[in-house]
Amino acid sequence: TGNAYACGVSQSGSGFVVYDDRVVTNAHVVAGVTEPVVETLAGQSLTGTVVYFDPIDDLAVLAVPGLDAPALALASTLPASTDAAFEGYPYGGPFSSGAANVISLTSPAVPDVYGETRTQREVYTLAADIKEGNSGGPLLTLDGSVAGVVFARSGDTANVGYAMTMAELEPVTNQAAGLSDPVSSGACIKE
Repeated sequence: TGNAYACGVSQSGSGFVVYDDRVVTNAHVVAGVTEPVVETLAGQSLTGTVVYFDPIDDLAVLAVPGLDAPALALASTLPASTDAAFEGYPYGGPFSSGAANVISLTSPAVPDVYGETRTQREVYTLAADIKEGNSGGPLLTLDGSVAGVVFARSGDTANVGYAMTMAELEPVTNQAAGLSDPVSSGACIKE
């Protein structure tokens, strides 16, 4: 969670641990937030620092000193028709898990978090009940390994959501351990 003071909004989303004290979430979850607060299932509430912010691929990494949560294993990109799961904090909580099925993998031109430019990204279309607040949470294999990052739900079709694949996520997770310098979280997003 965090406050984007320039836009006068409080934001919340989901995330997951990829390395000691490093959490991945969507860039739109922390856009304009200077002091994100990470809350865990175990009851920890810690202030993090944005150490990676990519508004084009909609990914961010937070450094969260003292975070007592293990990193999740990473998987390969899932093929179509694969059963999966997603986890997160819809509407700011409580924590929940849901079933998902990969409908398709495509590479559409997806807008950046500000809606200014479009760039091709490899995306899962999911049969899943994604809700506001699930953004930034993991798409998981049935054995609990991360296979993508949830970033949106369909605006016009019920029980359809979207997640980026490992093609977008893996380059970020590969460098997460070495990210420690604070970076700008960009401009806030006016709703």
